[in-house]
Amino acid sequence: MLLRFPRTALQLKSPTLPARLPIWQGHGTTDAVIDVSYGRKLRDFLRSPELALSGGDEIEYKEYEGLEHSASPEELDDLTDWLRRVLPEATEAPPSPRATL
Repeated sequence: MLLRFPRTALQLKSPTLPARLPIWQGHGTTDAVIDVSYGRKLRDFLRSPELALSGGDEIEYKEYEGLEHSASPEELDDLTDWLRRVLPEATEAPPSPRATL
């Protein structure tokens, strides 16, 4: 199956979109369900000038060596750190995902 991103169908210049749209994406390098090359293609598409998502600087992409189609404690920690950076401060920070594993 080929993964294609229809550039013409995704004109995200709607006035309802926020001026800043942070996106976090993680992908395992040994994912046999969705090959890592598709994750890279999505990353590149999200950073493309056609979308104008803050010039692509709000797109954080990380690959996890040896990770299959799953999540790892390292990935969950990275996601938690990213959420703490991009979300407004809360009165109490949630615990790290590792605390519940």
